[in-house]
Amino acid sequence: MNARKKAATPRAAAKKRLGPAHVILLVITIVLGLVAATMTTLAVRRATEVNAVRSEAAQTRQEANDFYATHWCNLIAPTMRERIARHYKEYLRATPEQRSAVDATCPGNVATASVIAQFKIFKNIEFSDYSCSPTADSTAFACTIDVAIVNEDLIKRLPEFSSFDMTITIYFKKDEGTPYLSPDFTTTETVTMTFDAQGRGTAEFQTKYQSSWGANYALSISEYYPNV
Repeated sequence: MNARKKAATPRAAAKKRLGPAHVILLVITIVLGLVAATMTTLAVRRATEVNAVRSEAAQTRQEANDFYATHWCNLIAPTMRERIARHYKEYLRATPEQRSAVDATCPGNVATASVIAQFKIFKNIEFSDYSCSPTADSTAFACTIDVAIVNEDLIKRLPEFSSFDMTITIYFKKDEGTPYLSPDFTTTETVTMTFDAQGRGTAEFQTKYQSSWGANYALSISEYYPNV
C-alpha cells in the first residue's frame, strides 16, 4: 500500500520588525506633526488676540474722538461767544478723525463757529438805519433798526441759518457830546433777526430807560450769533 503523505503545514509568516532608523523617522514625523498642529493653534490664537486688541484700540480711539466732539460742541453757545473764534481754530487743528466726529455730532455748531471766526462785525454787518424814542410813560426806549449784511460771502452763508441774535448796545449822553465816546448810560439788548436773500433785516425792541438820560443816543452792534 502506498502511504499518503500529509501536506506540510506552512510556517507562520515571520513578523517584520522596524529597524532603528525607521523608528527614529516615525518619531520625528509624529513630533513634527504635533509641532505643526501646535504652531497652527498658536497662530490662530495669536491672530484672534491681535484682532481683539486692534478692535479694542479702534473702539477706544472712537470713544476718545466722540468725547472730544461732545466737549467741543458744548463750547459753541451764545453765552461763550467771545471764545468761539478760538475754539474754531482748535477744531481746524484737530485730527481728521476728531473733526469727522465733530462734524457728525454738531454740524450746525461748526457752521456757526466758522461764520463767527471768519466774519467780524466791522465792514460785514452794519446799520442801514435806526430810530429810537422814549415810550409815552418814559419807562422804556423803543427802537426800530434796519440791519444790512454787506459782505457777499457772508450773504451766501445765510441759508445755513434760521436767524441771527444781534446784540445791540445803546449809548445815552445827557449833553450834546458824542454818546459813543463818553456815554453817561448804556444798555444792551439781544434781538433775534432774520435776513432776506440780499442780507437785509428789520427788528423792533425796547430797552430800559429813565427820562433823566435824555434823548441824545447812539446804537452799535456789539456781537452777533448765527442760529441754525
